[in-house]
Amino acid sequence: MSCTISTSNNAADVWMIRNSIFRWLNRILAQRFPEDKEFLDAMRTAEIFNGIAIHSVQEQDSQLADQIVLRLEVISEEISNGLHDLTDDNQKLCTVLQKECEQSFDELSLILSRWRPTRTLNGLNKISEQVAAPNP
Repeated sequence: MSCTISTSNNAADVWMIRNSIFRWLNRILAQRFPEDKEFLDAMRTAEIFNGIAIHSVQEQDSQLADQIVLRLEVISEEISNGLHDLTDDNQKLCTVLQKECEQSFDELSLILSRWRPTRTLNGLNKISEQVAAPNP
């Protein structure tokens, strides 16, 4: 099975990844942003329903949509730069898929970079400066 993240109905703005890697992403997000329950709930719901259409979230809550994009951008860039080791659901390293995973998150970063926020979010525009570096 796979999960998707999309920022529009355009096929070029749809990213697809294995469910197991999406669960790994959510574990990283939960460690990094434990205080943001609304964001984490949206990402857990995405895991349950095999994806999230951020442009649909935007119709209901533009601030949440912008926040999802900004936080995913930070983590996807870190992953594509090799700052997170891919692990399975049992926290065992998956070195065989590491490079493929990094390349895939590079594609997600590109998709997310095309997103245009609907609002200026106080403090979130500099999220990469506010977020602590990942643990080695």
